[in-house]
Amino acid sequence: FYQCFRLTEEEFEIIKEGSQKFLSNFKADKEGNFNKDELISDFNDMMEDVQCEKFIAVGHLIEIMFSLNNENADKIMKIIIMFFKLNIINEEDIKHGIVLGLVNFKNNVIDYPNSKEYFQKFINYIKENNILNENLIKVYQRTCDSLTKCYE
Repeated sequence: FYQCFRLTEEEFEIIKEGSQKFLSNFKADKEGNFNKDELISDFNDMMEDVQCEKFIAVGHLIEIMFSLNNENADKIMKIIIMFFKLNIINEEDIKHGIVLGLVNFKNNVIDYPNSKEYFQKFINYIKENNILNENLIKVYQRTCDSLTKCYE
């Protein structure tokens, strides 16, 4: 079902470029604050260029997250959580975005062995911020474990 929500290569490139803008604009000042307005503007611009549902963008951000280094993957996780806290995206966007992000998870684990670690860390952020219910989080964790079992 979620395969129907795959973007074209051009649209995926826009999401990829958006993720790079997020990463470059996610720089904290001495007090640990960052320019939320710029990140929100970057997200809105990206959504305008892609013209898709927000959960699709979230899913592809999660997919992109799997291929990043640890520091940048962590930033993408925090940015997604921040967008949720600022009501830019909602619980449904995260819930369906996770499923969409897992569509190609098996391939990502092969190419990017840290994918499982990143996914588990993202799930922990979701748990810490009470974004999804505990039962759904357990389902995601079991899914991740099942998808990676044969590669360990």
